[in-house]
Amino acid sequence: QVLGFIGEREEFVDFLGRYENVLHNEEYEVLVYLNQIVQKMEEVGYGENLRIDLSEIGGQPYYTGIVFRGYLPGLD
Repeated sequence: QVLGFIGEREEFVDFLGRYENVLHNEEYEVLVYLNQIVQKMEEVGYGENLRIDLSEIGGQPYYTGIVFRGYLPGLD
């Protein structure tokens, strides 16, 4: 369920609250750090169309970084 999350930061904060005592500390801390990154992006004006999508990496057996994906209106 964790690697299926897709939503806005407010939803992600609620999501974090549900998993705080379920995940290992290291796993939880990474998600808290992601929330901090998204919060900073919102503070500098990039939050309007920002969504968190943990499903991007859910099917990969090995992953060590962060993924950004951008979309432009009218481009398919």
